[in-house]
Amino acid sequence: MDRASIRLHRPVNNASIRRIAVLLALLCFILAGCGATPIQDEMSFEAPGEQISIRIIAGETIIDAVLYENGTAQSFAKLLPLTADLWTPIHYAQAFDLPQRIPDNDERTRAYERGAIGYWYEGPSIALLYGEDEAQTAVPIVKIGKMLSNLSVLGTYRGTIIVELKDQG
Repeated sequence: MDRASIRLHRPVNNASIRRIAVLLALLCFILAGCGATPIQDEMSFEAPGEQISIRIIAGETIIDAVLYENGTAQSFAKLLPLTADLWTPIHYAQAFDLPQRIPDNDERTRAYERGAIGYWYEGPSIALLYGEDEAQTAVPIVKIGKMLSNLSVLGTYRGTIIVELKDQG
Protein backbone atom coordinates (compact mmCIF):
# COMPACT_ATOMS: atom_id res chain seq x y z
CA MET A 1 0.00 0.00 0.00
CA ASP A 2 1.16 3.48 -0.72
CA ARG A 3 1.12 6.30 1.82
CA ALA A 4 -2.03 8.03 0.43
CA SER A 5 -4.13 4.88 0.85
CA ILE A 6 -2.93 4.46 4.41
CA ARG A 7 -4.13 7.97 5.26
CA LEU A 8 -7.51 7.32 3.68
CA HIS A 9 -8.06 4.18 5.72
CA ARG A 10 -6.93 5.62 9.04
CA PRO A 11 -9.44 4.91 11.84
CA VAL A 12 -11.56 7.86 12.99
CA ASN A 13 -11.36 8.67 16.71
CA ASN A 14 -14.02 10.24 18.96
CA ALA A 15 -12.34 13.67 18.94
CA SER A 16 -12.54 13.79 15.14
CA ILE A 17 -16.22 12.83 15.21
CA ARG A 18 -16.94 15.56 17.76
CA ARG A 19 -15.10 18.15 15.65
CA ILE A 20 -17.07 17.16 12.57
CA ALA A 21 -20.36 17.29 14.51
CA VAL A 22 -19.56 20.75 15.88
CA LEU A 23 -18.61 22.02 12.42
CA LEU A 24 -21.81 20.60 10.92
CA ALA A 25 -23.92 22.18 13.68
CA LEU A 26 -22.18 25.52 13.13
CA LEU A 27 -22.72 25.27 9.38
CA CYS A 28 -26.44 24.52 9.90
CA PHE A 29 -26.72 27.50 12.26
CA ILE A 30 -25.08 29.81 9.71
CA LEU A 31 -27.15 28.52 6.80
CA ALA A 32 -30.40 28.82 8.79
CA GLY A 33 -30.09 32.61 8.54
CA CYS A 34 -29.74 32.50 4.75
CA GLY A 35 -33.42 31.71 4.26
CA ALA A 36 -34.62 34.20 6.84
CA THR A 37 -37.28 36.67 5.89
CA PRO A 38 -35.73 39.88 4.57
CA ILE A 39 -36.16 43.08 6.52
CA GLN A 40 -39.49 44.63 5.70
CA ASP A 41 -40.43 48.26 5.43
CA GLU A 42 -42.64 47.87 8.51
CA MET A 43 -40.64 47.67 11.72
CA SER A 44 -41.65 46.06 14.99
CA PHE A 45 -39.78 46.22 18.25
CA GLU A 46 -40.17 46.55 21.95
CA ALA A 47 -38.54 49.35 23.89
CA PRO A 48 -38.88 49.74 27.64
CA GLY A 49 -40.96 52.47 29.21
CA GLU A 50 -43.52 54.92 27.95
CA GLN A 51 -43.24 56.01 24.35
CA ILE A 52 -44.49 59.09 22.56
CA SER A 53 -46.06 58.45 19.15
CA ILE A 54 -44.94 60.83 16.42
CA ARG A 55 -45.22 61.05 12.67
CA ILE A 56 -42.73 62.24 10.10
CA ILE A 57 -44.33 63.58 6.94
CA ALA A 58 -42.07 63.37 3.87
CA GLY A 59 -44.01 64.67 0.89
CA GLU A 60 -47.05 62.41 0.52
CA THR A 61 -45.63 59.70 2.82
CA ILE A 62 -46.22 59.38 6.55
CA ILE A 63 -43.58 57.59 8.59
CA ASP A 64 -44.97 56.40 11.93
CA ALA A 65 -42.45 56.54 14.77
CA VAL A 66 -42.08 56.58 18.53
CA LEU A 67 -39.81 58.49 20.86
CA TYR A 68 -38.24 56.60 23.76
CA GLU A 69 -38.55 57.48 27.39
CA ASN A 70 -35.27 59.31 27.93
CA GLY A 71 -34.45 62.93 28.70
CA THR A 72 -33.10 63.71 25.25
CA ALA A 73 -36.20 62.33 23.53
CA GLN A 74 -38.44 64.26 25.92
CA SER A 75 -36.57 67.49 25.12
CA PHE A 76 -36.94 66.81 21.39
CA ALA A 77 -40.69 66.21 21.82
CA LYS A 78 -41.04 69.69 23.35
CA LEU A 79 -39.80 71.20 20.05
CA LEU A 80 -42.59 69.58 18.05
CA PRO A 81 -44.16 70.31 15.67
CA LEU A 82 -41.31 71.40 13.45
CA THR A 83 -40.60 71.70 9.75
CA ALA A 84 -37.07 71.04 8.53
CA ASP A 85 -35.03 70.45 5.39
CA LEU A 86 -33.44 67.01 5.07
CA TRP A 87 -29.78 66.60 4.21
CA THR A 88 -27.72 63.46 3.63
CA PRO A 89 -24.82 63.00 6.08
CA ILE A 90 -24.10 59.44 4.93
CA HIS A 91 -25.59 56.93 2.49
CA TYR A 92 -27.78 55.12 5.07
CA ALA A 93 -29.28 58.17 6.80
CA GLN A 94 -31.09 61.44 6.30
CA ALA A 95 -30.77 64.22 8.87
CA PHE A 96 -32.24 67.58 9.77
CA ASP A 97 -31.00 70.40 11.95
CA LEU A 98 -32.77 71.54 15.10
CA PRO A 99 -33.40 75.21 15.84
CA GLN A 100 -31.52 74.80 19.14
CA ARG A 101 -29.45 72.30 21.09
CA ILE A 102 -31.23 70.00 23.49
CA PRO A 103 -29.63 68.26 26.49
CA ASP A 104 -27.99 64.94 25.73
CA ASN A 105 -27.38 63.58 29.18
CA ASP A 106 -28.26 60.11 27.93
CA GLU A 107 -25.74 57.56 26.71
CA ARG A 108 -24.12 58.20 23.34
CA THR A 109 -23.44 55.26 21.08
CA ARG A 110 -22.34 54.41 17.55
CA ALA A 111 -24.40 51.22 17.51
CA TYR A 112 -27.65 51.45 15.59
CA GLU A 113 -30.36 49.43 13.95
CA ARG A 114 -32.43 50.12 10.87
CA GLY A 115 -35.16 52.64 11.72
CA ALA A 116 -33.32 54.31 14.60
CA ILE A 117 -33.79 58.00 15.31
CA GLY A 118 -30.68 59.54 16.84
CA TYR A 119 -29.67 62.93 18.22
CA TRP A 120 -26.24 64.35 17.37
CA TYR A 121 -25.47 67.11 19.88
CA GLU A 122 -22.74 68.74 17.81
CA GLY A 123 -25.19 69.40 14.95
CA PRO A 124 -27.50 69.89 16.64
CA SER A 125 -29.17 67.40 14.33
CA ILE A 126 -31.55 64.47 14.25
CA ALA A 127 -30.52 61.45 12.16
CA LEU A 128 -33.11 59.16 10.57
CA LEU A 129 -31.22 55.89 10.01
CA TYR A 130 -33.09 54.02 7.29
CA GLY A 131 -30.36 51.65 6.05
CA GLU A 132 -28.20 48.92 7.56
CA ASP A 133 -25.14 49.41 5.44
CA GLU A 134 -22.63 49.95 8.22
CA ALA A 135 -21.78 48.36 11.55
CA GLN A 136 -21.94 51.70 13.35
CA THR A 137 -22.79 55.35 12.87
CA ALA A 138 -20.16 57.83 11.69
CA VAL A 139 -20.58 59.94 14.85
CA PRO A 140 -21.85 59.12 18.35
CA ILE A 141 -25.60 59.64 18.78
CA VAL A 142 -28.18 59.41 21.53
CA LYS A 143 -30.93 57.00 20.51
CA ILE A 144 -34.19 58.88 20.97
CA GLY A 145 -36.66 56.79 19.00
CA LYS A 146 -37.55 54.38 16.26
CA MET A 147 -39.32 54.70 12.91
CA LEU A 148 -41.95 52.01 12.44
CA SER A 149 -43.06 52.28 8.80
CA ASN A 150 -42.21 53.50 5.31
CA LEU A 151 -38.45 53.70 5.90
CA SER A 152 -37.62 53.13 2.24
CA VAL A 153 -38.94 56.59 1.28
CA LEU A 154 -35.91 58.10 3.01
CA GLY A 155 -33.62 56.44 0.48
CA THR A 156 -34.93 58.66 -2.30
CA TYR A 157 -36.83 61.56 -0.73
CA ARG A 158 -35.14 64.96 -0.79
CA GLY A 159 -36.86 67.99 0.61
CA THR A 160 -38.71 69.27 3.63
CA ILE A 161 -40.28 67.13 6.34
CA ILE A 162 -42.74 67.85 9.11
CA VAL A 163 -42.28 66.11 12.46
CA GLU A 164 -45.23 66.23 14.84
CA LEU A 165 -46.78 64.45 17.77
CA LYS A 166 -49.42 62.01 16.52
CA ASP A 167 -52.19 63.75 18.45
CA GLN A 168 -51.23 67.14 16.92
CA GLY A 169 -52.23 66.13 13.39
